[in-house]
Order: sequence, then C-alpha cells, then structure tokens
Amino acid sequence: MPGALRSETHPELDFPSALGGTRTPNLLIRSQMLYPIELQALVAWLDTGRSEPDQVRSCHSTPHYRTDVGPSPGWCRQVILGNLAATAVPSRRTLGRQAGKTAAMQVHLVDGTYELFRQFFGQPQRPGLDGTDIGAVRGVLYSLTVLLADGATHVGVATDHVVESFRNDLWPGYKDGSGIDPRLGAQFPVLEDALAALGVVVWPMVELEADDALASAASAAAADPAVERVIVCTPDKDLAQCVVGTRVVQLDRRLGKTTDEQGVREKFGVGPASIPDWLALVGDSADGFPGLAGWGKRSAALVLDHYHHVEAVPDAVTDWDAGLAQSVRGASTLAATLAAGRPEAMLFRDLATLRVDRSLLAGVEALRWRGPTDAFPEVCRQLRDDRLPGRVLEVAARRASA
Repeated sequence: MPGALRSETHPELDFPSALGGTRTPNLLIRSQMLYPIELQALVAWLDTGRSEPDQVRSCHSTPHYRTDVGPSPGWCRQVILGNLAATAVPSRRTLGRQAGKTAAMQVHLVDGTYELFRQFFGQPQRPGLDGTDIGAVRGVLYSLTVLLADGATHVGVATDHVVESFRNDLWPGYKDGSGIDPRLGAQFPVLEDALAALGVVVWPMVELEADDALASAASAAAADPAVERVIVCTPDKDLAQCVVGTRVVQLDRRLGKTTDEQGVREKFGVGPASIPDWLALVGDSADGFPGLAGWGKRSAALVLDHYHHVEAVPDAVTDWDAGLAQSVRGASTLAATLAAGRPEAMLFRDLATLRVDRSLLAGVEALRWRGPTDAFPEVCRQLRDDRLPGRVLEVAARRASA
C-alpha cells in the first residue's frame, strides 16, 4: 500500500497514512476543504498513535476561534472530527430512512454571505488568475459541491450583493460594510458569478438582505405540497423565526446540527414567532442594535414565553402575571425600562423581522440543479483550479444516471 495519502482536492495537503511515515512537519486541516473520506483517513492515522504532527492549524468560522497549537494526537482527532462534521448534510436517502419512506423533495437554501465569511476566515489567501484573492470563493464552491454530491437536488443561495439595506435608514447604527476587509468584499460579485456558472440559483440582494431572501424562499417552498422539508443552511439566529415544526429547519453545516421548532424553543426559550421580539429586547451585536438595558436572554425568554410579543407586555409590573413577576429577577426595573423604551423596542423588532416576499421564488422547480453551465470551466480557470470542473461533472453524471 502507498506510504502517503494524497488529498484529491488539495494535493499540497499530503499526509502520512496509518501505514506511512512517522512525522509530518506541518499538517494543515481546514474546515470544508477536505472531503469526508480524507478526514476519516486522518482520524484513522491518529488513532494508530504511531505519529504526532508537529502542528495542526484549525481554522474555523471566525477569527477569534483561529488557533495555532502543538497538540496531542487526541486533540488533533477532535479537530478533525469537527471538520468532518462540517461536511455533514442530511441526505435525501438518510432522511427517507428516518421517515420510513422514500424521500421526497428536499430544498436547501444557503446563506452565501455566511459561507463566504466562513471560508474567508477559514482558508488561506489564494490568488486567482488576475492576482486577486479568490480563496473564499473557491472554498464556497467546494462546500456547495459537497452539498450537491451528498444528494441536494433543489438549491438556492442568497448573498448580500450590497451590505447596506433599507434597515440602515431605520437605525443609524445598523451594520454596514465599513468594517469588511476589502479582500473579502471584492469576492462577493465573483462568488455570485461563480455560483451561477455552477448552475445554482443565486439571489444577490441589494435593498433587502440575504436573510430576507432566505425567509422568502423558505416560505414559498414550504407552501409547495411536493416539498417534504426546507433546510435553511445557516446558524444565523435571525433565521430561527422561519422555522416551522419539522418542515422548515435550520442546518449548521459546520457542526452538522439541525434545529427544528422544538430546538428553537430549547435554544432561545421562545418559539420562532417570538424571535424578533427576543432580539429586540436582548439586542443583536452582529446587526448593530443594542436591545434594552438590563434585558438578558433569560428574562426575555421568560417574559416572551408568557406574552409572546413586546406589545403584549404591560408597562407596569403590577399588571404582569404574578407568577411571572416573581420568577423574573429585577422585574420592576425591566418593566420600567420597557415602558420607557418601548418605541426603541418596537423599532428593534422591526429591524429583526425578516421580510417575506414569495414572488422571489416563482416555483420550487426553478431550484433544481441540472449541472454546471458551459461557463463553469472558464470560471474555474480564473480561479486557478483545474480539478473542480471534473468533480462537479462527476456529481452531475451520477445525478443523471440515478
């Protein structure tokens, strides 16, 4: 057997197999860049205990989680298993077995903005043919290829073509593009063109946000009786308001975690319909609004689990449900804060409420992936990747013969 296992997707990432060498000077393991079979081989290698890498670099979705350490094989194994989970997508076959019947249509709606950010902070810079950085775009394309290879048939991707939206006119502190690395911002249009060439439906949002597009598509898809499940691929808490029972769910692809309506309640303490209210009270630093002073996750959950919406919460604590008032710490202060800041709370809820326009999606069949377009090879040439076209065509060929 060969003494080294070569990554098909990234030949520069060679590593010893269980029967191979004893050391490697610098083993790089990056989320979403190795395929499951390659990651499983790495786990098997570490399980042998025959060698220990000098360094494992784990690059995850945010800069503060990036680490450079010299760990034990056991720690390395946990990192790799985390990366393996990143590729986990509930396939149609698996979902069908779980339901005890032949799998029906699954719709995957992907947060392209989140994916691009995650790949930008999780992958090394990589120059394209023109010298500009396209590492994040390439990472998203590989991630989407994994999604398609695992059985996704109907896919749509939403991006923030322009970071600013109508919400910036409502609240001056709302998120904008001022803090985005120019190398990242420049990759949005490149990603949108690349995804279109891949054959995937893309919604590049300008006035509205990518989250609004995902909410709109989820609502439209869920209304189609031919759809068994709508899977919104993002961990963004804003999208929790779109979850409906087990029919519309969220999927954190990095963790391989699916959240249905019960999961939303367990996580936030309220149902999906109350998520905008919960965010209004607690605030959302990622979107740039602060919430109300003193209101925390637990107090907001307790109050909204009882009253459901901000406008239903009485101004005076004496008008609150007696049991609720006793169970909420500092209820009098919180009630007074809400009474004084109710206009702000209603504004923040408006900011957190996703706009749903079902006309965004004319029909679910528009999302069916039929393979890459003729432009895809040229896109990959510009990305300096001659392996991806063949891999995507292989996925399309398997789909056609199934």
